[in-house]
Amino acid sequence: MDNPLMEKDLKIRDLEMSSPGAPGLAPPARTQKGKRRHP
Repeated sequence: MDNPLMEKDLKIRDLEMSSPGAPGLAPPARTQKGKRRHP
């Protein structure tokens, strides 16, 4: 199964794992929870 979207998703996941604090990617769950706790 050659799906370019899947390949992009896998590449993005690799980047997130290698650099969790990289800009432009989805923020870590901790940040989202912190915002919810402190509106």
